[in-house]
Amino acid sequence: MSIHFIGSDRGQAGKSWFIRALVEVLARTDERIIVVDASMDKRIGMTYSPAFNRAFNLQFATQAFYDLDVLLDLGSEHTLIVKIPANDREVFIRWAREVEIDSLGFPCFYWFVSTGKEDYPPEILDLFGQQAFLVENHHFRENFKSFEQPFFDDTKRVILLGLINNPIEIYQIENSQQPLSCFVSNPQVPLLTRSRIYRLINTVADGVESISTHSSHRDRMSHYAAHSA
Repeated sequence: MSIHFIGSDRGQAGKSWFIRALVEVLARTDERIIVVDASMDKRIGMTYSPAFNRAFNLQFATQAFYDLDVLLDLGSEHTLIVKIPANDREVFIRWAREVEIDSLGFPCFYWFVSTGKEDYPPEILDLFGQQAFLVENHHFRENFKSFEQPFFDDTKRVILLGLINNPIEIYQIENSQQPLSCFVSNPQVPLLTRSRIYRLINTVADGVESISTHSSHRDRMSHYAAHSA
């Protein structure tokens, strides 16, 4: 199957919102999804749809590498989504190098959620290569006016729309244990919030599907070139 690692260079970059949307996009065609949140300040089952959560107590910064290898077993049979805390990135990189993440026999992806103030980590690019993607959190859209990542064309970029700023609504969504799509059809949710959630999900879907289509085309061309040589 596959593993999707979600990371950033800082906290509050939008990883959780992207994961919520990504889960719902992938679940349209895939029922074998597991979400693992490696953050110490979040309780599994309180952030994402409970149908996809498993209560794995994983923290990259505090656990031995062999304890983390359960991710490889899960990723070989499921579509695994793993949230990497920003301050655990260096540990994650060491673990990924040790297990040779680029040669596991199933695809591993890294989605870097950016606020437009940091460069894509070069170590991640070295590890994941063509499977490294950029998620632009446009809640910080002003930052991206001067943001330059020339190696990321539109086929490797996903836009994460700014959602809501109301802390009460954010708390209700995060603690609802419901998929975001449930809020789109809930008349008790303010219309503006429903509209923004709808656009959030569909914008991520457009980006992810574009990446998938481009990757399939690239794989076919590589296969053709190999057989033509």
